[in-house]
Amino acid sequence: AVFMKKKEFIIIHGLNGSPKGHWQDFLYEDLKELGENVFFPQFSNNNNPNLNLWLEQLHKLEKHINENTVVIAHSMGVILWLNYLNKYKKTRILNTILVAPPSNDFLKSNKTTNSFSNFILDKDLFHDSTNKSLLIASTNDEYCTETAKKAFSDILNINYLELLADSGHINIDSGFGRWDDILKIALDN
Repeated sequence: AVFMKKKEFIIIHGLNGSPKGHWQDFLYEDLKELGENVFFPQFSNNNNPNLNLWLEQLHKLEKHINENTVVIAHSMGVILWLNYLNKYKKTRILNTILVAPPSNDFLKSNKTTNSFSNFILDKDLFHDSTNKSLLIASTNDEYCTETAKKAFSDILNINYLELLADSGHINIDSGFGRWDDILKIALDN
């Protein structure tokens, strides 16, 4: 029998972090309770982020970013992950779950998120980096008015897209505290 290394989970928060009560915080606690290896790095100045600093901080987990890793990124964390793939082109993980990414227009128009704008969507690089991927977004996200389907999924050709209608930005404000489906999705490989 081939020895399977245990899965590892990396949860990547976005602007302003994912405080207590946010689905990412619940996901972190639930995975820990199940005995999973889970990392939830807290990036500096999460309300005024710097892309290069966040990339550096994420890269400290390099030895946990491998074929057994599931990345679950929310909002600007999605953009951070896409930038990470572009910087570390040899990255290979098990599963990529992207939730509610903001559009480039939003990132450009906002002084605090400007360093994250003009990211590269490279379909081949993205698919080479992961065995499986899923984009979860809603039809009325105020941070991605052209919809994530159009701005991300259609370009990256993410095979399976679960659209949550009228769920806003999939955060505390739009009612996503405990979100049981995300735990099932994260564990499903």
